[in-house]
Amino acid sequence: MVDLNQPDLSPYIASLYPEYLTLPPGLTRDDLILQVQTLNPPMENATTFDINIVGTYEEIVYCGWVDEWNRAEAQGRTADVATATAEIVGALDWHGPMTQSPDGIATRQVFATAATDTDVEGMQVAAQFHHCSTADGSAPTEWFSDHYNQQ
Repeated sequence: MVDLNQPDLSPYIASLYPEYLTLPPGLTRDDLILQVQTLNPPMENATTFDINIVGTYEEIVYCGWVDEWNRAEAQGRTADVATATAEIVGALDWHGPMTQSPDGIATRQVFATAATDTDVEGMQVAAQFHHCSTADGSAPTEWFSDHYNQQ
């Protein structure tokens, strides 16, 4: 359990950085750590778990790869689409909280398949689902339900 009011919170959060993550273009390790520290500010009488902090690292990086896929596909950068696809598929093997959640694994599998199939709508759903910056604000629940239920 992590006490969010501890004086050394920022260095502790930095110590939980998952070394297995491959960062998307434009995101540095220091920037990522700062984002996670900002999302887990010191608070009195508040606690969280290490796995939640690791999950925050994973979610930011995952969104970065979803965003890279969406931008690269829109710009016709096929090599970058392939790289982002490999990273999105690779996220299925991450060691953090998603591997402990059958629902989380199934959801990431749906989006890994969408990336592999160059399914633009599916990757927009991924951006929506994960609140990534390339999300267009639509609510494509039918696509997700159809693809999730096919597993």
